[in-house]
Amino acid sequence: VHEWLSLALAAAVVCHLLLNWNWIVAVTRRFLDSTPWRVRLSAVVNVLLFIDMTILIFSGVLISEVVLPLSGINLPYEPAWRVLHTLSANLSLWLMGVHLALSWSWIVRAFRDIVVRPVAVLFKGTRRINHSTEEVGA
Repeated sequence: VHEWLSLALAAAVVCHLLLNWNWIVAVTRRFLDSTPWRVRLSAVVNVLLFIDMTILIFSGVLISEVVLPLSGINLPYEPAWRVLHTLSANLSLWLMGVHLALSWSWIVRAFRDIVVRPVAVLFKGTRRINHSTEEVGA
């Protein structure tokens, strides 16, 4: 399950990069200009996360015990790949935490725009009961 979910995560990372490609290009172009420190830090964390995820996915494929053999490829066991995979997995947790923290205000705004506002519009027309003036039946 771990290997199959990891392949799905790799696909999600590629989609995430493609969806945010305009931001990547814009920040890269103006990285040394008057870019705020928070955007620069975010860009550096993103580059480190990209490198780490590439190592994580590559080493994960090389130590695969299910997906690779299922495709007919059997590689000899090399403990160094497992160590590298473990180290990069641990580092990715820290980097993803920093990435989420730096993106938190955007995440909250996007959640509000995509979830909260449409739900509020749906319920805006519903009748509200005023509990302070409601009569209690006998």
